[in-house]
Amino acid sequence: RWADFSACVCNLHFIVEHSMEFSVPSIVQILTSGCDEQQSDAMNSAAYTRAEVQQQQRARLSLCREYLSFVVEHASSLALHPHTAFQLALRHHGSVQAEAREAIEEFTTLVRMSSRSLPVTDPTVLLALQRAAINAQNHGLDLCLSPSDQESLAIMSEEVRDALVRYRLKNPTKEDMQSIADVLVGVS
Repeated sequence: RWADFSACVCNLHFIVEHSMEFSVPSIVQILTSGCDEQQSDAMNSAAYTRAEVQQQQRARLSLCREYLSFVVEHASSLALHPHTAFQLALRHHGSVQAEAREAIEEFTTLVRMSSRSLPVTDPTVLLALQRAAINAQNHGLDLCLSPSDQESLAIMSEEVRDALVRYRLKNPTKEDMQSIADVLVGVS
């Protein structure tokens, strides 16, 4: 149960999304109650829990406290600009900083690989690239890229968008055909 909690809540993507949809105080509340309950569970089970399990409990509790500390420390910035979470995390420490660096590195690799392999004609790949770029931009990862990688991202996004439009024009779906028909007969 706590492993699931840590995986779902103790990450920067959750912090960005939750602070945009709800508020930073609600994140603090979730993390605080999670820390309190984990600590209570660990204390209640300490007498009969194996050392290995106790170590895992301590690691999860430490991770939860680390993310709580990050959110509390940057509460005002996250409330005003949730998209800056990854930038703020780079100046933090431990797992928070490691997660930010890993996500930025993965996104940078995606942008560079995609830029080199364009043009792509496979619609599945195009949609995956488009989703990855939109998701990363929604979470502010694009703000962490170098200027040259930001330029590559802009070019890639434009090429993917254009390729998807060309693909849909060549291979229209039933919905595309219906909307074209609606426009022709003046329905829409």
